[in-house]
Amino acid sequence: MRPGAASTGAGVVARPLGAFAVGPDGKVAWHPAVDVNRIVLSGQLALAAVLVVASRRLRRRRR
Repeated sequence: MRPGAASTGAGVVARPLGAFAVGPDGKVAWHPAVDVNRIVLSGQLALAAVLVVASRRLRRRRR
């Protein structure tokens, strides 16, 4: 299980969306949680898909 995630025991994983913070002046602010690892992994998967499509097209042109 990832750090910061909670399991319900039914195979479902809950991840926090963010947190409310109360400042010294009493103002409340919302701070969204950003999973940088998920963003990087998504970018890598998208790049891999583009490279696979491009290599297939190049192979078809050479035949």
